[in-house]
Amino acid sequence: MTLDPRFDRLRRDAFAAFRPPAKLALSDWIEGHVYLPSAIAAQPGRMRLWPPQREIADAIGEESVERVSILKSARVGATQLMVGALGHFVQNDPAPVLAVVPAEADARHLIVSVVEPTFAESPALRAALAADTAGRDTMLHRQFAGGSLTVVSAHAPRNLRARTARVLFADEIDAYELSAGTEGDPVELAMRRTMTFGNRKIVLASTPVDAETSRIVRAYEQSDMRVFEVPCPSCGTFGEILWKDIRWAADKPETAHWRCPACEAEVADRQKPQMVEQGRWRATRPEVEGHRGYKLTSLTSTLPNATWPRLAAEFLQAKRSPTTLKPWLNTVLGEPWRGEGDDLDGTDFAALQRPFGLDRIPAEALVLTVGADVQADRIEATFAGWTKDGDVRVLGHETVWGAPTENETWAELDDLSRRQFRHPAGGVLTVDAAVIDSGQLGRRGLCLLPPPHVAPRARREGRRRLQPSEPRVQHLAGHSPCPDRYRRGEAGPAPADRPRRNDPLQQRPVRRLLRPAPRRAACDEVQPGPPRAPLGSGLGPPQRSPRHVGLRLRRPRADRGGRRAAGSGVGEGDGAAEASYRSEKQVAVVVRRARP
Repeated sequence: MTLDPRFDRLRRDAFAAFRPPAKLALSDWIEGHVYLPSAIAAQPGRMRLWPPQREIADAIGEESVERVSILKSARVGATQLMVGALGHFVQNDPAPVLAVVPAEADARHLIVSVVEPTFAESPALRAALAADTAGRDTMLHRQFAGGSLTVVSAHAPRNLRARTARVLFADEIDAYELSAGTEGDPVELAMRRTMTFGNRKIVLASTPVDAETSRIVRAYEQSDMRVFEVPCPSCGTFGEILWKDIRWAADKPETAHWRCPACEAEVADRQKPQMVEQGRWRATRPEVEGHRGYKLTSLTSTLPNATWPRLAAEFLQAKRSPTTLKPWLNTVLGEPWRGEGDDLDGTDFAALQRPFGLDRIPAEALVLTVGADVQADRIEATFAGWTKDGDVRVLGHETVWGAPTENETWAELDDLSRRQFRHPAGGVLTVDAAVIDSGQLGRRGLCLLPPPHVAPRARREGRRRLQPSEPRVQHLAGHSPCPDRYRRGEAGPAPADRPRRNDPLQQRPVRRLLRPAPRRAACDEVQPGPPRAPLGSGLGPPQRSPRHVGLRLRRPRADRGGRRAAGSGVGEGDGAAEASYRSEKQVAVVVRRARP
């Protein structure tokens, strides 16, 4: 009996209607059925996955994989990938689906601004979340044939109660509160909602924040820890693109390139798309089964705003402060932030130690300085070496015992500062600058003045500094030396220039340890004395000596330009030291200079 061909065709069509669709890899299904609206995508239309995303999508759709952990940076399209996977479970594998986001506002944004526009733009998903006719849908809970979609906030524990789901999507889990109320970790609470299903699917994704509390870092470390490797265009060796291999010329981030760890070839950013297209994922812990972990960073992103030169320019701006470096590290490299002192081990520091000191000057030390602190019975001096980059090496510490009012104490300090040190590159180093803290002396009403005569022995010997004679100690009779603003004119000082009554130096009583100086000594009236001048000979403008310790001292203005102050006997040609002061702490800064 011959059947009517029309009946045979009708029968085949009927059987085809009951035949399940061909099983596609999730990446193929997303690229064929999911469309992105212009409201949320820079490139609207059919979704195109880039190579690192394809295996992640296939792992989400693979039945043998229960958990997928995605440690990601920004600009890698992870949220759009999760929305495409969500559409797959709504259309092809209906089940109760639970999506957890950090806050209530994030839940509304995901439904209203991402899920609904994407489903409305995709023909295969357009009818999945159709208008509810039974009145069972809410903004954050939608019913569809064979399942439901619920989006909740991780902040409130009640959102996770009485929820049962076979598929769990938890996005930005590092932004969740540490505890959902008093009930504990919201990620653990959400995962408990899936325990009744033997074929459950758990997808965790987040940008890491802090290393100590990062949930996504812990989840990734429990997985098989996959990294994305690309082939080198020069040698063909596969390797992971790491930030330490991104190099550029100094202050020229536009020259940023990737240096192959195997052959050290320089690979330009324009070659990155081809390398990423040929890339592959490699499991660093292949013994772990059922839990895939993926680390996805902006270094492999092919988006226009993720080029290596642009990332290098962003890094140069971000590294200036921890507050800007932390988000750059999180969102670009996908690395958690480790605060100061994290993961510090004493053995690590011991391995970096190199022996150096005053008897073994390090090769990188090019300038030597001395810092001295004046105490009541001693002077503490620290020797430091400075590199060309401004780094400092503390080379040694010396203590000069003796009262700072004794000349022998300062003579011994001067001998220390005149020591010569052999440099490993050849030649001899001497101390180029010294700083002396004289705060204690200033509060006692004492001032260390330079000797009245400075022998310019350095000029005769061709040395870089002067050879001063011994200093002298001068008592201040209840007031500071007269700086240039107190200098007498023909009519005396102006009222505005007179010392203030509330000046502590004017009111504080002092012990008359030595012969007092005149109550008011005009700077113009001071005559230079011979070497070892008698005490109490007057207070003149400070002569510039490498051992000068100043108490509110300044050179007269007429002497600053190289001209001699009237009657002072001190000119520009004598010197190598400048004195500065502060209101609470007197500091003398000594800078030795070579004369032409």
